[in-house]
Amino acid sequence: MEKLFSIGTVSELLGISKQTLHYYDKIGLVKPCSIDSATGYRYYEYDQFHYIDRIKYLQSFGLSLKEIEDALEDGAVDKLLVSLKKQEQDLEEEARRLEKKKSNLSWYIRYYEYLQDNSYPDVPFKRNMPARYALTVPCYPNEPIRASGPIRLTKVRSSGVFNEDDFLRQNGYLLDYDALMSGRIQPTGYYIYLSEKPAFECPFVREFPAGEYLCFRGRILADDWNAEHIKKILAGSPQPELVIADEYEDNLKKFTQCVYEIQFLLHTRQER
Repeated sequence: MEKLFSIGTVSELLGISKQTLHYYDKIGLVKPCSIDSATGYRYYEYDQFHYIDRIKYLQSFGLSLKEIEDALEDGAVDKLLVSLKKQEQDLEEEARRLEKKKSNLSWYIRYYEYLQDNSYPDVPFKRNMPARYALTVPCYPNEPIRASGPIRLTKVRSSGVFNEDDFLRQNGYLLDYDALMSGRIQPTGYYIYLSEKPAFECPFVREFPAGEYLCFRGRILADDWNAEHIKKILAGSPQPELVIADEYEDNLKKFTQCVYEIQFLLHTRQER
């Protein structure tokens, strides 16, 4: 069996570039056992194959070369175990983050498919909804609908309390029922949905209760929108506990023309 192997042979056998082996040498991680003084060619012993292969394996888990060097420097397994367990924790956290991002992405796809799957805008219908949580700010009478609430919400959202992954990209309005029955849109609040109930208390977080909602749609920010059909549908019905309007973007440029699904809470229910 050969005693020494050229850098080219090591590169080919272990699937590692010569440039990487040069870099290992430069930082002192793996030095060739011999360098030809005349040609500068580097040579490695067979026993170094296992060491180089372990470095590749540890890198595949995401450990940095500095972490690997620190873990392997004295030959004991204690430091290596500490590094492996730390990387395991880091990967578990990354997996949770990616799973949440994937869940939010799947939700966003369903958000855009919803209007296509429910294409009867003038027909009222009922939906059983789970509890939802929204970051909500107040809106006040006589202030511009399209500016004050959204600006107020943006300030709270960017306060540093929440991460971007905490939000689902759907906004909406809390609506004044009496104003709506008079044919006017008068928001009492503006919100954006959260992906889940926060683990901490926040005065701007509101729960929309689980329950049965009566729903219908309209372009409530459009100048030609009117609420006459709503008044006819709700005539004689008791005043709902909650009226919200979820925005659905069927137009990515003219947000004032977006469809809103107005939801009247009819009955609450306890979730198990």
